[in-house]
Amino acid sequence: RNLITRRSDFFMNTIFNTGVSGMIANQKKLDKTAHNIANVNTVGYKPEKAVFDSLVYTNMDVNAGNGEMAGHGVRQSQNRISFRQGTLTATGNPLDFAIAGEGFFAVEKDGAVEYTRKGSFSMSLENYRTYLVTEDGARVLDRYGRYVTVDLNYETGLPDYEQVKDSIGIFNFDNPYALDRAGSGRWLASAASGAAAPVYFSDAADIRSGYLEASAVDIGEEMVGLIEAQRAFQLSARIVQTADEIEQIVNNLR
Repeated sequence: RNLITRRSDFFMNTIFNTGVSGMIANQKKLDKTAHNIANVNTVGYKPEKAVFDSLVYTNMDVNAGNGEMAGHGVRQSQNRISFRQGTLTATGNPLDFAIAGEGFFAVEKDGAVEYTRKGSFSMSLENYRTYLVTEDGARVLDRYGRYVTVDLNYETGLPDYEQVKDSIGIFNFDNPYALDRAGSGRWLASAASGAAAPVYFSDAADIRSGYLEASAVDIGEEMVGLIEAQRAFQLSARIVQTADEIEQIVNNLR
């Protein structure tokens, strides 16, 4: 009887923990999917996907040697960024820029360099010089890490937009999927991503003036993922409920 009790406790705990881990993991997936859907209209946004791993496996009977193995649920191991190209949308604004291909714009804010695909820039006059800046005042950098300045065309008296386009730097990483999110559609370099390297060849990436890159969120794909996560969460909750009901039956039998 004691052996049966111990084994029933083991199975009940395993079933309960498996269901709870499934609920936690799928709740995180639901949160990530909802965040992607909310940013379907965010310029330059790149969606994230939740990646799952199975938890530790143990022998169902420790006295049986190489016996049947029982898993203990699931966990979210990482978030994987999708850097697929978003649609380039014409805006008619000469200070809007989009990258066709791989790479990132570099901007400096409060001494920190961040990287983004969002190219909705404007001009800021400071100390008699005009700089290219982002919406929150971060300065755009060229391929050498210097601030991009806006010169006037002496013939028209208007900003030289072609010079601005040629001055903007594009940077890439050995492993862009390891970049750290910084908010506002920007990323920070990490040890795993490697250092930013300027892109010099026009065939590797091309800057389009008067365009912005739309969000790369596929709303159909996200809705499918949302339904999958909801169903998996409901099933995990049902596992927890069933484990509780079986535990009550076992306790009554005792």
